[in-house]
Amino acid sequence: MWCIGHFASSSIRQRAPGRFDAALTCMLMTGILAGSFNQYEGMSKEKEDGDKATGVVQAGEYKITYACVSQRGHYPDQPFKANQDAVLVKPDLIGSGDHHLFAVFDGHGECGAETAFFCKSKLPQIMAEDAAALRADPPAAIHDALLKVNAQLHESLFDDSLSGTTACVVYVNGSELVVSNVGDSRCVLAVRNGGGVTAKELSWDQTPFVDSEVERVQQAGARVLTLAQMEGDKPLGKIWTNEMECDGDPPRLWVKDGYYPGTAFTRSLGDSIAKSIGVTAESEHVVHKLGGDDAFVVLATDGVWEFISSQRAVEMVDKHGDNLVGAAADLCAESYRLWLTEEKRTDDITVCVMKFSRQ
Repeated sequence: MWCIGHFASSSIRQRAPGRFDAALTCMLMTGILAGSFNQYEGMSKEKEDGDKATGVVQAGEYKITYACVSQRGHYPDQPFKANQDAVLVKPDLIGSGDHHLFAVFDGHGECGAETAFFCKSKLPQIMAEDAAALRADPPAAIHDALLKVNAQLHESLFDDSLSGTTACVVYVNGSELVVSNVGDSRCVLAVRNGGGVTAKELSWDQTPFVDSEVERVQQAGARVLTLAQMEGDKPLGKIWTNEMECDGDPPRLWVKDGYYPGTAFTRSLGDSIAKSIGVTAESEHVVHKLGGDDAFVVLATDGVWEFISSQRAVEMVDKHGDNLVGAAADLCAESYRLWLTEEKRTDDITVCVMKFSRQ
């Protein structure tokens, strides 16, 4: 997750509000909430094995087999840093047998692990509390639930001023998928095409690489600049094209007169300071009716998408056939390898693969 906050390079570092209070509070909350933050705690599933989880659910005329793998990042300067990703699988969310909830969360900041775990825990509770609304209008109900989670996060015991999480949610509503996204995790559908698969993105990354998002946050008062621009090493203006060609220095959001929060996304849960410059918890959604050529979904945090395209990801998964754990693990491993070819560290990496079989 691209988030600088008070971790900016030394030449532009400036203490942001709440830095040390946030660190102390998160140390305390780690003990209160979940210790090491098991990514699969409370998950209803058929099998759990260390950093992997698998299971099978039924939805309408489809059987959905899934596997999730989460890999802690490599942080040479922070050897005990927690995995700030979280993955959620909640089968039979509202008791009717074919409504299931999947989500990945990518935390960031001092309280990144806490915010991700908090949102993972709260989202299914809030959605299930109003099953009537969820049945009547799933996109609107999920949108409202994410806003409620965000509001509760602001009121939680730990400081979310410079901490937060993305959320990419897949709600299986019978034979349709409702995908709601906040941030830059991603959901990609693999569609059968002859002997191969074609990627169809069911979410889009909400980052400063999207012109409409830049316009929106600038209207709210954000400065959108890369670190090199902040340090005076490059000229002002739009000098970026896309994430894979930004040389590890993406455009970020900054308050008008300070050097924080430095977020490289435009939507998130938490991040109360960034909310003042246009970062929002408003989700965007896609509703997709499953068809006969729909093979599987790859739901992953941006530790994957930093160096792997959606098309390459579905091709890698497809090569593993029914071995979904192997597919998810392979995608994690290749992402990890690519990170280390470009940088001295890696992001946390989480992958959930959901395969569809018509009954």
